[in-house]
Amino acid sequence: MLVAPDGERITPLLLQPPLPTDPLILKVLRVLALPVSPTRITIGIVEPKAGTWRIEEAAGAARRSAPRARAAAIAGVQLATGLEPPTVSARLRGAGRTRTLAFRATRRDGLTVTFLERGRGGTRTIGRARRAGEGTLSFSTGSLPGGRRTVIALLAQDGVPRLRRTVASYVAPPPPRPARVRGVRIGRAGGGIVVRWRRAAGAEAYLVRVTTGDGRRLARILGPRTRSLRVGRVAKRYRAAAVVAGRTRAGRLGPAGRAAIAAQVPARRATRAPRRR
Repeated sequence: MLVAPDGERITPLLLQPPLPTDPLILKVLRVLALPVSPTRITIGIVEPKAGTWRIEEAAGAARRSAPRARAAAIAGVQLATGLEPPTVSARLRGAGRTRTLAFRATRRDGLTVTFLERGRGGTRTIGRARRAGEGTLSFSTGSLPGGRRTVIALLAQDGVPRLRRTVASYVAPPPPRPARVRGVRIGRAGGGIVVRWRRAAGAEAYLVRVTTGDGRRLARILGPRTRSLRVGRVAKRYRAAAVVAGRTRAGRLGPAGRAAIAAQVPARRATRAPRRR
């Protein structure tokens, strides 16, 4: 039994997890009791009145039909007060594709800060503060599409989310295109063709398109370390052409390199003229 500073006597409502999170429901319930072990109960008070609260043994509470906290001998009381809501602010500096975020957050044990940015290409993590308080965080605009982006701070206390706040915004430039793919060439081998090329700076993948004289049109996206593509069953009587372009993770293409190989027409055998008799 709890006794409020004004003398109101309240029997906590015994609940089982998960607890309600709606503020209106919590305000109606006022005092909650949550069993955490056979011998311990956690009691929470919603918007408690200022003053001294007392805990008394409730005689006969165990015989009530309503689900109330059961009467028992009080072996001890521990008190925990709620933490003040954390705060965070930030200022963004820099231009081009490199930015620096100067931030200030509540300094408290167990409080962590994670920064995200959201734009047309989605949301990504740009960094985590090593410790709460004041600090700076440098990051690049990455490969997401250019345009306005917002920076969001996520604060968690001992792993439990406490605050989500937009702290800054900026306009990011378009991501750089990969360099031109050079050294594209086509050779014949094993009854087919092999397309080869050299590395292109900034390419996170390669888009390879191949057209053959027998009517085939192929397109492949290959990894950044791949330097060749084999296409089988291309007879020598058919020509072939290839276009290779570097590609970013966001799908932005750089200038392409091209190559072609001509058809090989077999030479006709010379025929002898018939002898005259």
